[in-house]
Amino acid sequence: MLRGSIVKSRSFLLLLIISLFVFMLSGCGADNQTSVTPTPEPSTPPTPTPTPEPSPETSDSGSNKPKGPVYEPIGSSLAEAYADYFLIGTIYTPNTLVDPERSLVIEQFNCITPENIMKPESMQPSEGYFAFTLPDAMLKFAEENNIKVIGHTLVWHQQSGRFLGQTSDREKAIEQLRNHITNVVGNYKGRIMAWDVVNEAVKDGAPLPADGDWTKCLRETQWLRSIGPDYIEMAFRFAHEADPDAKLYYNDYNMNDEDKAKVVHAMVKDLRAKGVPIHGIGMQGHYDTNVSIESVEKSIKMFSELGVEVSITELDISVNDASVSKSLTEEQEVRQAIVYAKLFKLFKQYKDNIVRVTFWGTIDSKSWRRDKFPCLFRNDYTPKEAYYAILDPEKYLAEHGVAEE
Repeated sequence: MLRGSIVKSRSFLLLLIISLFVFMLSGCGADNQTSVTPTPEPSTPPTPTPTPEPSPETSDSGSNKPKGPVYEPIGSSLAEAYADYFLIGTIYTPNTLVDPERSLVIEQFNCITPENIMKPESMQPSEGYFAFTLPDAMLKFAEENNIKVIGHTLVWHQQSGRFLGQTSDREKAIEQLRNHITNVVGNYKGRIMAWDVVNEAVKDGAPLPADGDWTKCLRETQWLRSIGPDYIEMAFRFAHEADPDAKLYYNDYNMNDEDKAKVVHAMVKDLRAKGVPIHGIGMQGHYDTNVSIESVEKSIKMFSELGVEVSITELDISVNDASVSKSLTEEQEVRQAIVYAKLFKLFKQYKDNIVRVTFWGTIDSKSWRRDKFPCLFRNDYTPKEAYYAILDPEKYLAEHGVAEE
């Protein structure tokens, strides 16, 4: 009985060992059938390679060829050519800080007028808030490069926002006028050569009345409605109080029109007789190739008789028959250049009266009259015939067979 039990126990133990051995063999062969997901170890993400930004100086291909137009020094300077006559100016925009515009302005001009950044709504975009950032950058650029600055403009019927002068309360309007002028002029006291204080206040086609009352010829503006004709006198007095050393100008277009010139002459004469500090008259000079040189001279003479400075403040000459979709023909360029030469020959004759000649733009494509190609430089920043005509007007006229007038 005992022997049988021992045999059974041994048989069971042997069976158990064999089963365990088979199980172990099965587990070892399962590596290609089952897997245990390992605990992931933290990995460091790859450092991204930055996409190179194209340099403004080079093309996308990485070559050294400039992407856009480049101003190549001409070897001559309008400012230097007229150093013994008057200042030569152009407009300033924020783009003036960037080449090629920057290089052109620095080489050719010694005076700048902001095209838009100092107009009333730009200087005071909301009532009581004054924006000086852009003009500050302009002054910094000018002072670093020994360039004079003209402030343009303090009082105008356009680009003046929705609140300046827009009230029926006369006292409130006067305070708005005073506050705007005092803050803007005062902020740049001693740094701005001259201000266009009042701009385009005389209406077109209004001859001076027989009684000489120039106030009847004033443009209907928010300031005339809210204050009356004396807003002009107030504006000049406020500006003078804010900066006694700055020259103060009345500025207008079509000043070679005899009727308008007579109205402005009467206005300035009358105000100066009252002691109003008006120091200069700005003739804008937005002409075309048919302009009468004689009419320009008559106005220069008339204004000079008042004992004030005269400046040509926004000169450009449109080519009447220019095609918008094309560039100027050689004949058109020469025709425009001859008009510029005639004007500058005239200006030189009045060097004792003219303080400054400012062009309203540098290249045609950025001009407000771009469809008529009025500027001295082409879109690629190369000089047009007009540039050389201005550089030496007498020589240019002689070379093109233009007789003495």
